[in-house]
Amino acid sequence: PVSYQVPKALMPLVNVPMIEYTLEFLAASGVQEIFVFCCAHAEQVISYVRDSQLELRLASVRLHVLAAKSPCFSAGDALRE
Repeated sequence: PVSYQVPKALMPLVNVPMIEYTLEFLAASGVQEIFVFCCAHAEQVISYVRDSQLELRLASVRLHVLAAKSPCFSAGDALRE
């Protein structure tokens, strides 16, 4: 599968990574603060958000990208991080 090399959030849909659609939808809905929690391929997601300047384009949103320090297998594991 392609997702072994590229995180699913960065897979393109009409040449735009899916994470952009999600973040833009949340910003348009009035969400003011977004936390993106990454487990696998965290470095790729962090570098994409930084290099694409998503936080500047979504000016009304405070965007936080967090990387897991240990493997997470459930939402509970992510919340404990």
